[in-house]
Amino acid sequence: MMPQSAEGTREPFSVTLRPTCALQLEKKCAEFTRARQVYDGLIWRVSRDPSCGPKLALHYPGNPKAAVHMVKTRASHHYPTVSLIYLVEGQEITIVDLKIFEAGHDPIL
Repeated sequence: MMPQSAEGTREPFSVTLRPTCALQLEKKCAEFTRARQVYDGLIWRVSRDPSCGPKLALHYPGNPKAAVHMVKTRASHHYPTVSLIYLVEGQEITIVDLKIFEAGHDPIL
């Protein structure tokens, strides 16, 4: 559930990428057309409802209190597939792993 602002509107969670994820994102965005658009759309969704991705039954090393979630876009012949593993702790979301696959590729994660 999203936090409420003083005006009663919903505020998105703060999203941070680990440095290795940021490098991977830039590399794949240069490689695949529309990868940035798909990634931005997925981040928009996750930042407004972190529980949209199922909670995984594991703890992330170094951050045992954070809930670990995974989310993946549907495979399409026109858009790259993006998958994220992220931590949710309080109002903060940290992307700890991301994969971007070419359009038409449906990986099993």
